[in-house]
Parts: sequence; C-alpha cells; structure tokens
Amino acid sequence: MNQLIKALNNIKKYAAPKSTMEILQHVKLDLHNYVLTLTTTDMEATAITSTSMFGENFAVTTNLQKLESVVKSMIDPLQLSVDSDKLVVSDKNSKAILSTLPVGEFPHKPEKGKWLGHLDLASIKRVCLFASSQYADRIVLQTILVKLSGNEVIFSGVDSFKLATIITEFRPADDFEPTEFLVPAAALAKLSGRKHLDASVTIFSGEGSSYATFRMNNFELIVTLVEGKFPNYNHIIPNEFSGELIVGVKDWKDALKMLTLVAGDNLGITRGYVKGDSLVISAKDGERNIVEKGIPVFSSVGNIPQFALKLKDIKPVLEVCATRNIRVKFGSQAQNNQDYTKSPLIFRDVVSDSEQPLSFIESPQVVWQALCMPMFGMQD
Repeated sequence: MNQLIKALNNIKKYAAPKSTMEILQHVKLDLHNYVLTLTTTDMEATAITSTSMFGENFAVTTNLQKLESVVKSMIDPLQLSVDSDKLVVSDKNSKAILSTLPVGEFPHKPEKGKWLGHLDLASIKRVCLFASSQYADRIVLQTILVKLSGNEVIFSGVDSFKLATIITEFRPADDFEPTEFLVPAAALAKLSGRKHLDASVTIFSGEGSSYATFRMNNFELIVTLVEGKFPNYNHIIPNEFSGELIVGVKDWKDALKMLTLVAGDNLGITRGYVKGDSLVISAKDGERNIVEKGIPVFSSVGNIPQFALKLKDIKPVLEVCATRNIRVKFGSQAQNNQDYTKSPLIFRDVVSDSEQPLSFIESPQVVWQALCMPMFGMQD
C-alpha cells in the first residue's frame, strides 16, 4: 500500500461524500517543503494527516473518492502537481488529471487555542455506543461529555435508557483548570479503529463556535463542540444494592444469540432471573411462547431480583465489556427475588484475582461502568 493511500485512509471517514456541498466531498491537499498535508471535513469534524512527497509547493482541493480510485490504480513513487488549476497525479507509467475547487472554499480550521494536556482515547468506543442517534431533537444525547479534573478524565455517554462512564488518566498542562465540554459521539466513535490514541487536547474559541483538537502521532481531529446541558445522571445511580452477581460475557452473548434465532429479529425485551447456580435469560417468540437459556453464575451475593431489559440496551453493554466476566449490581428497591427490579442495573468490568482463586476484582486499568434502566412494566 503506497503512502498516499495510507494517508487517505487516515482521514476519509471524516469526509462527506453524499453532501450537497461539493467542497465537503473534497480533500484538501497542501504540499509544502516536501510534506503533503491532507484534510477532510464534514463540518462537524475535521481530520488532518500528512505524508512525505517530493514536488513543488501547491494547495488545491479535489474529489476524495476520485483521487482514491486513481491512486489505488498506480504504483509508487507517485508525483502530484498542479497545472492550470488541475491536479495531475502520475507514476512512471500513467497520468490522471483531476478537477479542483479553490482552496478558499474549504472550511478553515481554528488557529489558536488553549492546550489542556494529554489523555487516552483508547476506550472511547466503550461510551460512544451509549450515546443515542435516534433523538434528532435532543442533540446532547448524541454527544460525549468530556470532564477533565485533576489527573483524571471522565467520558460519559447517555440516552433515555442506558449510560456508560469511563474514568482514565489525564496528564494536565501546568496552567490547567478543570473543565468539561460536549463532543459529538459520531466523531469520536470513528477513532475506535486507530492503534495510537494517546492524544494532546486543545480548546479553541472563535467565530461563534468552540472546538476541541485531539492530536495523536500523525493525525489531528478537530471537532465542533456542542452547546447544551448534559443530563445529570448521578441521581439515578443507586447508592445501595440488594445484591450482585458475576457471569461470563460470552455466555450472556451466546444466550442472546440463541434467543434471537428462536424468537426472531423482533425480539425486543429479555428477562432474567436466578435459578440455582444459573442466570436464566428468557424471551417470548412471535406466538408468545417463552424461550429460556441458562448461563453459569460464578459468584452471587445478596438478593437477586428478576429483571427485564431492552435487547438494544444490553447488547452494547456486553459488546464493550473489556473483560471475560461482568459484574451486575441490583438496586435495593426489589424486596425479594420474585419482584421485578425498578432500579437501574449497574454493570462493571471484573477480572480474576490472581491471589485468590475463584474471586474477582474490578479492572485496575480503567474504571468503566454502564447502567441500564429496567423495563419493569414489561414483564407480562
């Protein structure tokens, strides 16, 4: 794979190929002192990367998809140049001429800002899946709250029925002051496939908007921050719990897969209750027949009530769990194990304690927590 293709792959997620604004279908190419800087944007986020290339200095924009198709058909070394407002792409055997648009039409990036420090975005997918895309009229539910304080950063994503928070290390600048801001979840979610996600973060203000820039290795992401008030979720997190259990993530996933095969794609609600040493996951098929699958419980403490959850809420919890096992904690509203809990269910990573066989501790690397609101009125 030639270096230009690698650079285009780095940023193409942030272009807008279907936009009615032609310039957003383009990539900006700026060759200066043998460094080619490539930029794409969808107006919500801007991605920038660079690669080395010989040639005379120029700056143009051209259609990203057409450029990618041309470059894939050629072999290194490639040469880029501009001739009469046309972009010329050539190798030793072939040449392609592409139309361009003026660089002045391409959205400008902010120039000055306040550097906040370094943070790790490696776990960002674990909260992005919990931001909702279905509430177009509630923009804050499509964002991630980034809260920087002391030596830690808290990422939070939430919709009406589930949320996730993750706490990880933050290395602040010397003049840092605690701050928080809202970032579009879709922009951060596209980072999940990258290998190096240790980022330097800077905040910009200007032209009526605020921006955050995340710089990591040879990549820079500039996102337009969202104005609004993030939901205050602290009051719904239980302070007391009636019980907790630990089960295998794969076991639960396999049970849901089996239920989906039997009950069909319209499976919406799953239920659970403890029977002996098993957690029984159940659902109803289209004819209202009950289908059940038991999974082993490795540890159980206290009163474990019955629960009912939306399938679309529990799936992302299991998908982003970073450990083989998961702890489920139940609020104290249910009085006995025949009741359906009305309190949120709390999910956390757990790992085996190497010093105590068959016991578990919460993952020490990062602190991740997910919450699901039960469908306590849907048990019949």
